[in-house]
Amino acid sequence: MIQINLLENASKGSAAKLAGSGGMGASVSAGGRGGAVVIVMSIMLMLGINGGLGWMAWSKVNKIRRESKLIEAERDSIQEQIDSKLNEAEQVRIYREVVSNQMDVLRSLGG
Repeated sequence: MIQINLLENASKGSAAKLAGSGGMGASVSAGGRGGAVVIVMSIMLMLGINGGLGWMAWSKVNKIRRESKLIEAERDSIQEQIDSKLNEAEQVRIYREVVSNQMDVLRSLGG
C-alpha cells in the first residue's frame, strides 16, 4: 500500500515511522507462513465438510432410487395380479351368462 502525505512536517516523520516499523511488507512476510497454513487448513476443512455433505446427499438419493425401484417392481407385480383377477372375473361372468342362458332354456322346455 502506498501512502502519500501532503503535509510538509508529517511527511518526514511518517516516512521514518514506516521504514522503522517495517511497514506492511514486514507484517505480511512475518505472518505469511502461519497465515498461509491457516488458510490452507481452513480450505481443506471446508472441502472435507463439503465432500462429506455431498457424499451424504448422494447416498440418500441412491437409497431412495433403490427403494423406488423396489416399489415399482412390487407395483408391477400387483398390477399383474389385478389383471389376472380381472381376466378370471371376466371368464366367470361369461360362464355365468352361459349357465343362465342354459337354465332359461331348460325352464322354457320344462314348463
